[in-house]
Amino acid sequence: MKKTSTTAVAAINKAEALPVPAALGDYLRGALGKLDAELMGATADQAWQAAQRGLEMETAGKILAGRAFIHLRDSLDKQQFAAGLAERGLPRRSAYYAIEVYNLFAAMPDGASVQALAQLGVTKAMAFASWAHDDVAALAHGEEVHGLTLEAVADATTRELETLTKQALQKGAEVEKLKTESANLKTQLETARMERDRALKQAKYLLAEEDMPHFALTARQEAMAHTEGMTLALDMLADVSAQAVFTQITHPEANRFQPIVAATIYYALGGVLARVVDQMHLLEERFDAADQVALSGMPFNPGELKLFHETRERIAGRMESDARKRDAKRENNRPGKVGRKRNEG
Repeated sequence: MKKTSTTAVAAINKAEALPVPAALGDYLRGALGKLDAELMGATADQAWQAAQRGLEMETAGKILAGRAFIHLRDSLDKQQFAAGLAERGLPRRSAYYAIEVYNLFAAMPDGASVQALAQLGVTKAMAFASWAHDDVAALAHGEEVHGLTLEAVADATTRELETLTKQALQKGAEVEKLKTESANLKTQLETARMERDRALKQAKYLLAEEDMPHFALTARQEAMAHTEGMTLALDMLADVSAQAVFTQITHPEANRFQPIVAATIYYALGGVLARVVDQMHLLEERFDAADQVALSGMPFNPGELKLFHETRERIAGRMESDARKRDAKRENNRPGKVGRKRNEG
């Protein structure tokens, strides 16, 4: 937390030498000598003095000024920092520009990149402030980055450099886009390859109906038919729930009997679920996925898939007919019913 007033100034006056990256520190000591040493004392007066004098100098001075401003900004509250700038006639924009200069040079990994960037001068160096620091360091080391070289930067005017850096960033963005698209394509190809391998692995299980022994064909077709029957039964049970549980019933004893209906459906489903899970566990235990194709990945042949569609309407018609018979029987057995019983056929 930033200290206030006299306490903050006292904290600055007692501060130890300000930490600076080694590569940048070597450059500053060689370029500034005594002025750099004054900042290393880290008193408030020395920091303000270093900031003022640094702004009047070239690259090394502005880097030092940026470090001094960072120290003062982080040690004082906003009002104190603003008052210190105003008292010394230092524009706020200049202070924060110097901070940006320092941050750019402090991000360089070694003395060679610091020196190369410094030789460009502050204005040209700051044309790369929006670049990734790794790209700036690579450029400073003589590498071509986004089609731009250090020699081209040195030979360009400030206006030309502004155009060049914008074009380089656009080119870099296009390259990154191509890399992303390439990575996505690689992922898609890998996924397709895995799907192909899985399909090939399962192909030996995909047999025509005429190639299956009678017991296998019968069992698979019956399983398909019963699955359709169970699915239709669950659909009809869901309709019952919707009509009797999940709706507003006007009967005076609805609050009493709706929970009874819900419990009946709940335990009916639970009984079926328990048997289904038990049967699935038995199948998994019998066919270990380590030795066989996973049961969940086993395919159905076209004849079996066709069976689903062919039997659905037949099963649905029979179940609907049975439901109508139950409705008729309930209506005929309703207390107070007058007249002969309705035909249940």
